[in-house]
Amino acid sequence: MPVIMMTVDIDYVQISEMFIMVIAMMALVGAMPFAGAGFIESKDQLWIIQGAPSGASRFVKSRLVTQAVIGIPLILIPSTVLFFLIEMTFFELVLLLGLGYMAILGGMFIATGVTAGNPNYEDTKSPAHQANMVISILLAEFSIIGVLLVDMILSIAFNIDFFGLIENIIGPGNVMFGMAIMGLVGQWCLGGLLVWIGIRKLSNPDN
Repeated sequence: MPVIMMTVDIDYVQISEMFIMVIAMMALVGAMPFAGAGFIESKDQLWIIQGAPSGASRFVKSRLVTQAVIGIPLILIPSTVLFFLIEMTFFELVLLLGLGYMAILGGMFIATGVTAGNPNYEDTKSPAHQANMVISILLAEFSIIGVLLVDMILSIAFNIDFFGLIENIIGPGNVMFGMAIMGLVGQWCLGGLLVWIGIRKLSNPDN
């Protein structure tokens, strides 16, 4: 019996430690398909959008709603696979579904905001598309794992145990869950800012 309990504890620690990385991967799943791919087909379509009242805002918001629907199978499939591969508990599955979907949406926000600010009128080999793809992926990834860098900076520069503070708030063994939530807050703030900037740029007749 003690051996069984030790195995369960080890498995749980492994799942907890990898949770933030799984969430970061979900952010990539949300960003990659929508970074510059088929956002605006031509200059003519852009002029139509800019000529309509609140055209850019409505266009971007409609894209986000469509992407949110597409994101449902994007979270269900990998979460189900992970559930059986690493023997997650039901609570961990629900947590992964909720936070993972938030990460996918955040990645979509970032990709959409970046692309709206730099519309791609050519194919996927165009410089604009490649730039949108790279920027979206980097921002989606580091907006999540950036909290780990914050911990390193606080520990080295100010001798502050950031992990310890999070552990005191949410309890032992749940540090990476808390870090993932903090990363998502940062990701959503960044995504919202980029969408707002993208709408403003898309509304600009000089674009």
